Amino acid sequence: MTNNNNFKQTDIFALFEIEEEQETQTISLNDLTEQSEQKDSKEGTTEENTSKRGRFEKVIPENSKEDSKDKKVEEKKKLSTFEDTKKNDSKASNSTSKSKSSAGVGDEFKLKTDTVINYAGQEIPVTRYFSVDEITNGVNKKKKGEVVTEPVSDKDLIRKLNKDFAELVPQLTSLVFFEKKNIVVPVLQARKKGANVTKEESLTDSSFSSPLRIPFQLLQNFISIARNYSEHYGTEIHADIYFDYDQEKFFMDFPKQVVHAIWAERIEEPQETALKFINRSYRKIMEIHSHHKMAPIPSSTDNESERSPILYAIVGRIDSYFPEVTVRTFSPSTQKHIPLKMEQVFEYPFKQTSIQYNLNGVEVEE
Repeated sequence: MTNNNNFKQTDIFALFEIEEEQETQTISLNDLTEQSEQKDSKEGTTEENTSKRGRFEKVIPENSKEDSKDKKVEEKKKLSTFEDTKKNDSKASNSTSKSKSSAGVGDEFKLKTDTVINYAGQEIPVTRYFSVDEITNGVNKKKKGEVVTEPVSDKDLIRKLNKDFAELVPQLTSLVFFEKKNIVVPVLQARKKGANVTKEESLTDSSFSSPLRIPFQLLQNFISIARNYSEHYGTEIHADIYFDYDQEKFFMDFPKQVVHAIWAERIEEPQETALKFINRSYRKIMEIHSHHKMAPIPSSTDNESERSPILYAIVGRIDSYFPEVTVRTFSPSTQKHIPLKMEQVFEYPFKQTSIQYNLNGVEVEE
C-alpha cells in the first residue's frame, strides 16, 4: 500500500485516452477477427505504459451524442415470455436483498485523528478531508435553519472522497470501518442487474483507446462460467473485475449473489468484500454480467444501477459460438451512458500465434 504523503487526485480512466467519437454498438466476438494488428501494435504496451500507479486521469467527455435506435420486433417477441414472471421476480429479489440503509458498515463509524483510508493503492490520512478539530469535536451542519455540531459521519466522508475518486458515488458506496486497524475501506457496491425484457435502449457514442487493457483471458473465463450457468440453470451471473496495484494486474471475483433467468443481484455485504481483499491494494475497474441467451442490450434495471464512472460489460447470446458483448461507462457530468468498443477495453486476443508456421511460400503482391 502506498503511503500517501503527497496525495494526488486520481481517476479510474488513466487507463484510457479519448479519441474522436465514432459510432459504436453491440460488439460480437467474431468481429475481433477483423481488427487490424497494426493498430493494436501501435497501442501496445511500452515501458512507459507499464507503470500504472498514480497515473489515473479523468477523461469522461463533457458532451456525448445520443442516437435513438429502431426497436426490433423480433427481439420483443422472443423476450416477451419473461414478462409474466417479472413482477413475481421483483418480490423474490426484495426478500433476498441485504442492502443496508446506512452507508457505514463494519465496526461503529467513529473516526480518529490518525485514521487512514485504504483505497486505490493509497493510504490517505482522514485529515486530508477533515481538520483535527472537526474529527475531535464534530462538523457544523445546518438543520432546520439552525447550525448544529455533529460527529463526522460516513456520508460526510463519502461526499469528500467522491471529489477525489469519481467512481465513489454516494448512492453506490459503503464505508467499512475496522476499529482495531483504524482504517476505512470504501467499497463500490454492484446493484441488481437485469435483462432487457421490454425494449432496446438507445446508446450514446464515444471512443477510447487504451495502452493498458483487461486481459482477454478474464473475459474468456467469465463467458465460460456464464455459459455453464446458462446451460445448467438458465440464469444470468455477475462478476467484478479489479486492478491490483501491488501486483500490477487485473483479477476477477464472483461475489455472493442470487441469480435468475432475467436478473442477478449481489447480496454480499460490504464488510465481506472489504475483508476478502483486506491485504490487497485494489480498485474496482469493471462490473460484468450475462444476459443469458438474450441480447446484451442494457435494460432499465442496468441503466439505474450502472451509474458510476467505471466500466460496465454485458455478455449476451451466450448460447452462440461467438457471444455478443456490450461495453460502456457512465458520465456523471452528462448523466449519460457512453458505449465503448470492446477492443479498446480488452486485450486483443489474436495478436500472435503460439506455433511458428513456415510462411516462406506466401508472396505479397504490391
